[in-house]
Amino acid sequence: MTVTNDSSTAAAARPLAVGPLTPEALRLLDAYRRAANYLSVGQIYLLANPMLREPLLLEQVKPRLLGHWGTTPGVRVVNVVDIMRLEPDIEHPHGLPDTQFDALFTADRQVVFAYHGYPSLIHRLAYRRTNHANIHVRGFKEEGTTTTPVDILMLNDLDRFHLVIDVIDVIDRVPSLGASAGHLRQRMVDERLRARAYTRAHGKDDPAITDWTWPYGGGALS
Repeated sequence: MTVTNDSSTAAAARPLAVGPLTPEALRLLDAYRRAANYLSVGQIYLLANPMLREPLLLEQVKPRLLGHWGTTPGVRVVNVVDIMRLEPDIEHPHGLPDTQFDALFTADRQVVFAYHGYPSLIHRLAYRRTNHANIHVRGFKEEGTTTTPVDILMLNDLDRFHLVIDVIDVIDRVPSLGASAGHLRQRMVDERLRARAYTRAHGKDDPAITDWTWPYGGGALS
């Protein structure tokens, strides 16, 4: 990767000075990446208060995950059609070389893998990958349970509340966020319990969840 050191308009007519990234340029690039990651979380999960200038409130969290996933480098969505691609190419003809796998899933970032089967299968297929320790699979857990659509998502940790918890668990690694975001995680835990209690009391999902519609713009969800 290269970078130029002169961004003035007057320099446009001169050949640009190009060279390896300096330590300062690397620091700024990493700062941009971290800021983009943070803003992408706010864009996708929050209706308001993305900069945490005040303590987060439950009503500031989107009931449904909506956002422009491709506008920042912080969130990547990978649709895995053939799970055998998770294996190395030396183990299976459909497998990906390590370089290609790392290019998709990164070598050191957190990955939440939503799977419609047992999580252990994904872990077995990807156990040799560089980033295996950061792959968190959300998949089939319940044992023969017949329940409601939202409740089955909660049993598998794929519901909206748990996904918010997955994201804001960063507060465990950034102590300064504890005061402003810690209570939101507890609210998500409480909302999960409330929704499950409603299902067991009424035999159906809470209409506050199933009948919710997007209140801004009046258009259909996209």
